[in-house]
Amino acid sequence: MLIFTPDYYDNKVMKAVLIMGLISINAFAGYYEISAKGSYSNYKNTEDTFTRSYSFGASVAYRFISASAIEIAYTKTFQKQTAPYSNIQGIIQVASVSILGYLLGKEYMFQPFVKIGGGYMFREYSYKYDLEGIPVINTRSESASLTFGGGIRYLLTGNLAIEGSAIGYLTDFEEDRPFIHHTVMAGITVIF
Repeated sequence: MLIFTPDYYDNKVMKAVLIMGLISINAFAGYYEISAKGSYSNYKNTEDTFTRSYSFGASVAYRFISASAIEIAYTKTFQKQTAPYSNIQGIIQVASVSILGYLLGKEYMFQPFVKIGGGYMFREYSYKYDLEGIPVINTRSESASLTFGGGIRYLLTGNLAIEGSAIGYLTDFEEDRPFIHHTVMAGITVIF
């Protein structure tokens, strides 16, 4: 007959608790995602009016469970509109914090997601008219913004993915006509 001593029992229990703890930590432990994205567009508004814009952004997200993550992001957009008698140049910068909801788990190669959050937007525009006597007009504004959008990620490996997303920023809530800025971007994500 085998008699279990308190030391034997404590060691076995401690080992079992330690193993169970490590298994559960690995099953529920979060991981980080670092993304870099960019976009470029050049389109003709009318016969002689053109708009060019390019954006770049970066984000860090912590995926605390398979279906959710919290993300801190920064996006900067440069815009230029050329018309017969005017040129408009603008810079829009947004810093935001969002919750990401993944529609499929982290084990799937395709990972569609939605996001919603809040941030702060800085806008700066310069209006230059090619008419005599009209000076260059510079405007600046900053305000809180609502961030919303979605996208899809495709895992190339366990730690590397490509991603496409469409993100909107809504601000100037008190105005009769709120300002909506949107970007469609593609990029790469490193997961660790």
